[in-house]
Amino acid sequence: MIKIDAHQEVEEIVHQIDAFIGHLPEPLKSLGGEFASTGYPYRTAFLNNDLAFPGLLLPFWVAQKYETHVPDPVLFLERVQKIVRAALLGYLYIRIQDDIYDHKEGHNPVMLLLANEFIRECFQIDYELFPAHSNFWRYFRTAWLDFSQATAWEIKNCRGKIRPLVADELLMEGKKLAFAKVPVAAVLLMANQEQDLPCLSRIIDLLATSSQLLNDFGSLERDLKTQHFTHPLSQSLEFEDANSSANLGDVFFERLLRKTSLEDLFQKVVELDDRVLRLLESFSLPSLVLFLEGRTREVKEIRERYLKLKLQSLLGVGRGDAVSIEH
Repeated sequence: MIKIDAHQEVEEIVHQIDAFIGHLPEPLKSLGGEFASTGYPYRTAFLNNDLAFPGLLLPFWVAQKYETHVPDPVLFLERVQKIVRAALLGYLYIRIQDDIYDHKEGHNPVMLLLANEFIRECFQIDYELFPAHSNFWRYFRTAWLDFSQATAWEIKNCRGKIRPLVADELLMEGKKLAFAKVPVAAVLLMANQEQDLPCLSRIIDLLATSSQLLNDFGSLERDLKTQHFTHPLSQSLEFEDANSSANLGDVFFERLLRKTSLEDLFQKVVELDDRVLRLLESFSLPSLVLFLEGRTREVKEIRERYLKLKLQSLLGVGRGDAVSIEH
């Protein structure tokens, strides 16, 4: 039996991606350096955020569950490391796409050329681990299509339109993170435990939805400027004019404090994560339980700070310090 330190493993994989970028020819190497430091600082994004979806940690947490089921635990861990490295490359590819879709300030469409290298390397690693006839590729395709459909759905329904989502549509938001199922499916296949994938897929769907809601809360101000009306933003501006909302500025936050939308959002996140915790009562993943318990405490603390700001606003005391989540 070997000890798996998920955070240490992810840190090493991030260093490997740095090395991969460092060996790219110009101008891709310079584009990679720019992306890593300013466009999307992945060196810290996957390690220092206790609220974000634990996409790179989850495969290692799952691997801990099955390491005693494999004949060679050392080889098993080496393969898990490779599959998570491939997943990170896939996430970075998706991230560059998102920046283009979101019209992120200062985005550079030329970064798509760097994205091509990320996804090419992702495919190469996966093909080395799983032959063409493996079930892995069926799961890969399903997750990729779910991600693509959810992203296209969001662009069609949430760009320039104030339209609060109904319950079923919230799960569509979570499917934007469907690619996270790929490394988990890979771990299960390598451990010959494919029968557990339906349960883990359900866990990921719920966890992805709550994580996406938190991410959308953290980007309220940016999304307001670009008129990307995510669920939290649409809930807050339900009766506003979409064409004028981008210019609301500070008035938006004053109006926000007078509504119940964010209290409801925080409560929804807690409820979704609690559903995951109930599933985990019969499916042991201790590290994920600890993560969710910690995140729930932090979300509740954020909600309390927000309610204090709300009370200050209603009493005419002023906005006070802004509540923020960095992603």
